[in-house]
Amino acid sequence: MSIVAGSSHSIAKKNNETFWAWGFNDYGQLGDGTFTSKNNPTQITNGISWLSIKASYHTIALKTDYSLWSWGGGYYGQLGNGNNINKNIPQSVNCPNLDIMSIELLDDSFSIYPNPTKDFLNINNSKKIQISKIIIYDLLGQIISIKNIYENVNIQGLKSGMYIIEILSEGISKKIKFIKE
Repeated sequence: MSIVAGSSHSIAKKNNETFWAWGFNDYGQLGDGTFTSKNNPTQITNGISWLSIKASYHTIALKTDYSLWSWGGGYYGQLGNGNNINKNIPQSVNCPNLDIMSIELLDDSFSIYPNPTKDFLNINNSKKIQISKIIIYDLLGQIISIKNIYENVNIQGLKSGMYIIEILSEGISKKIKFIKE
C-alpha cells in the first residue's frame, strides 16, 4: 500500500493496485466522476490496475501497462490534454516522446545509505539498472565531483554539510539529498 497527499486531497493505493481517494474535489482531483468533496475513501475507476500516482490540485497516474493518465485541475494545461479544462475522471495523456517505463523504474530503483554518513555513501540499485555517471553537488548547484564508482562512493574528502547526489542512467537522472557528518 502507498499513500500520496495532494494539496487538499489524499489517495491511497491498496495492495490489489486500486486507488482510493478522499478530500477536496472542486477540481475533480478525486477522479470519481464528480466535483463533490468526500470524507471517506472512494475508489477511482473500478477495475483498473494502477502502478503509481502523484498529486497536487491535479492527479497524474501510471497504469500497470505504463500508460499515463491525468485528472483534476487543468487551468494551466497541467493535465496534458491540450486544453485548460478540469476533468473529474482519469483521461489518457498522449506523450509519445516520454519513456514512462524508464522514469518509473528510475524513480524507485535507487536509494542511498547510510544517510547521514561519514566516509562512504552506498547506492542501492534494486532493479540493477545500468548507471552511467554519478555527480555530487553542493546546495548551490556547484559540481563537487563526478564519480565512475557506482556502489560505494567515497565522500571522505567532502566537508561536513548537505549535498546532492545525482545518479544518471539512460538519459534520465535521480537526485537525492544526503548529509556528510
